[in-house]
Amino acid sequence: MATCWPVLKDACCCCTLETCCKVQGWLALLATPFVIWLGSVSITIANDSAFDGDENASARSAVLATGAIMIIYGILLGIMDIFFLVGISKRRPAFIAPYVIYLHIGLVLALIEGIMECTTSIGSGIAYLIIGCGLQLYMLLCANSLHVTMKAESSATA
Repeated sequence: MATCWPVLKDACCCCTLETCCKVQGWLALLATPFVIWLGSVSITIANDSAFDGDENASARSAVLATGAIMIIYGILLGIMDIFFLVGISKRRPAFIAPYVIYLHIGLVLALIEGIMECTTSIGSGIAYLIIGCGLQLYMLLCANSLHVTMKAESSATA
């Protein structure tokens, strides 16, 4: 099976890829309500009286849009997490693929955010690039490796 990423045989701490991905999926699923809550807090703040007046209209619109995007993102993330976990337990690589695509997008966004952070503070930007992008890359490698392995197993048995 061709992939642009290396295929791992095991994950960290000597656990299997399946176990690592299950932990990853459950942690992401547990974070979903928090993301949705943050979005609703943003909308509540935007509707606060601090944004009254014409001079704050663009800031209010930006906070409202951010809140709405966070809520939509949280819902989509929750759906993808559920598919990811079902795909692992039922050994269905097609259910894992959307999560792998999400991780690719997340890695690109993390790189952009880290580079933008470097423009304001080089120390925190480099730290974000190492920690944030490193964690995202590791999650991507594990999920992609499991996807490729399951896909190869299913095509070998078919």
